[in-house]
Amino acid sequence: MCWSGSSFYAVGDDGLILSSANGSSWIKRSSGTTEDLWGVVAGKDRVVVVGGAGKILSSSNGYAWYSENSGIFSILYDVTWTG
Repeated sequence: MCWSGSSFYAVGDDGLILSSANGSSWIKRSSGTTEDLWGVVAGKDRVVVVGGAGKILSSSNGYAWYSENSGIFSILYDVTWTG
């Protein structure tokens, strides 16, 4: 789970992405993948999610998620924003 400055994001099995403005009520977002998702981080203007089969997803608004090519097929368990 992470905080973007305006929303919480959580990820999970079968491509699950949830967002919440208050941490109490959550909205399921369409990730476009069925890979298990393991890590999420929010940076300056983007949220990035990683998971199974080298899956990387990114979003600038938390609604539309775009697949990025990692070039690997191993599970990505975590992601970090360094600024």
